[in-house]
Amino acid sequence: AADGAIIITHHGTTRGEQVEHSAEALRTVNARKLFPRAGVTVKAAPRLRWPRRRVATVYNVQVFRVVGTRYVKVVTAFPRANTYRVPAKKLKRGSRYVWRVWPFIGAKRRYTSSVSGQSWFIVSKKARLVVPKKVVRKR
Repeated sequence: AADGAIIITHHGTTRGEQVEHSAEALRTVNARKLFPRAGVTVKAAPRLRWPRRRVATVYNVQVFRVVGTRYVKVVTAFPRANTYRVPAKKLKRGSRYVWRVWPFIGAKRRYTSSVSGQSWFIVSKKARLVVPKKVVRKR
C-alpha cells in the first residue's frame, strides 16, 4: 500500500494512460521514513533524508520534475551519507518533484534490486531558491 495522497487534475478528457502515469508519479515507497514528508510544499531547496543502511557504501538519488504525464530527470547524485541537498538551480518554483533512492551494497557490488524509498514534494511558488555564489580564494 502506498503512503500519501494522489491528486489528479486535468481539464477536458482524461485518458486512462494519463491517470495511470499521474498516479505513478505520486506513488510512494517507505515514505514515512523519508524527509521531507510526501506531498509537502517546500520554501527552499530541500535536504532529502532517508534511513541509513549499514551495508550501503553509497546511494543513488534521482530527482524528477513532474511535467504533465512525463517525468524529467533534473539530478542524479551519489552521496555517501543518507542525506542530499537538491541544488537550488535544478528546481523551478511551483513544480512538483518525485525523488527516489537506492543503496549500493558494497559487499555485493550492486545496487538493491528495488528502490529503497520514493516520495514527492512541491516547490512553493514563493520559494527562496538562492544559488550560492562560488567562493574564489585570493592568493
